[in-house]
Amino acid sequence: MKHLLRITNDRGLNFNVRIVRVGERYGLNDCLEHGTTRFDDGPNSGPLVEFYDATYEGEKFGERGQFVSRYGADILLGLDPMFSKGAEFEKGRGLDLQGDVPDWSIDGEAMDLVRDWIHNQTEGEI
Repeated sequence: MKHLLRITNDRGLNFNVRIVRVGERYGLNDCLEHGTTRFDDGPNSGPLVEFYDATYEGEKFGERGQFVSRYGADILLGLDPMFSKGAEFEKGRGLDLQGDVPDWSIDGEAMDLVRDWIHNQTEGEI
């Protein structure tokens, strides 16, 4: 799958992490095009990063697995001053994808891999 990273959190759960660039499809059954809806920042908005629980990939949730959460790549890299005050995230900082599902959290070590991957995949786009 295009722009996809597989990680495992500290609970042993696998996640597929996907980058969605402007012009690419996303959302339920890929019904939206990034950069063209009222929820996007417009055609100049940056890449999105989606997290999928890979436990059920290929079953009722499709090839990526069960959708969990979506963020702007700039936010995850600490480059959005509204969320990070312009400071990059420190190494080892995890991410809770959904507070009421304990398994849906990414530990610091796995998030370091995600951030490095996002940085390498989006260099020059953000």
